[in-house]
Amino acid sequence: MPSILVRTVKALIDRVLNKSIEDSIADDNGMFYGYFRDTKHSEQQRGLTRTLQKCISDFATEDTDKNNLATIKEQISKIDTAVELLRAKKSWKRGGLNDTLSELNSSIDRFYRSLNERAFSFIDVADDDDPFNLLCAHAAYYLGEHIICPPGEGMLAKIYETVSNTISHSTAIEIRAKKEECLMKHILKCKEKLDGLDKEKPNYKELRKTFVIEAIDAIQRENAGICEESKPIDSIPVQVTLIAVAKVKAPTIKPSRGRLKVAMDNALEEIKERCPSVSEEAKTSLTV
Repeated sequence: MPSILVRTVKALIDRVLNKSIEDSIADDNGMFYGYFRDTKHSEQQRGLTRTLQKCISDFATEDTDKNNLATIKEQISKIDTAVELLRAKKSWKRGGLNDTLSELNSSIDRFYRSLNERAFSFIDVADDDDPFNLLCAHAAYYLGEHIICPPGEGMLAKIYETVSNTISHSTAIEIRAKKEECLMKHILKCKEKLDGLDKEKPNYKELRKTFVIEAIDAIQRENAGICEESKPIDSIPVQVTLIAVAKVKAPTIKPSRGRLKVAMDNALEEIKERCPSVSEEAKTSLTV
């Protein structure tokens, strides 16, 4: 059975591997570092990375997500070993790609454990056209992205993270926790409403879609509120002497609606595309 967890993990693994390939090519082309690199060996490692990408892309799901992830991790470990053997021919130790693949397997384990600890686990949920399952797929992606391939931070984001403990009411970790709490709260409320529907009613499917869209709207509103309530950073402490610190005026930094907003926007778009209403289906049939 295709599952939302496998869909999520496959997409996030692909992001990690693409980043690894891009970084490797950039290093080969670097004016200084590239001069000392064995570019032929680098291309061989990228070839193994692309082999892994294809294996993950072609992966056929098994009976449970536990078995699915075990098989995916085994494929990653095989390529990790192949890379290690390739490097051993040059008498080299394990390298950056080995570290990436080892961390990938570790992060998949952490992601699975984190889902198991939630009130709604997202495990063994079908990847199909049901609106609630589609919402859960994008929610799982949001939760997994933070663990498997967190976005790189820009300068302002790093400044915010560094000084938020001293000059902001909410740290980045606290804001993240609030966003996750918001997401889970509305998913659980939505599931409770859906479980109360009469499946025999003619408008059952329409109501499922309506309740899911209402949940997405609620998540978006609360997410915006979380960001708005967080005190902005308008100055940055700069060490002037050993004992003196000056606060330098900076562009106002407030938490962004960020990846949760993107996830919910994507969920809404996919639901509308894959779960058309009766009236939308009728319009489509008339134009065909």
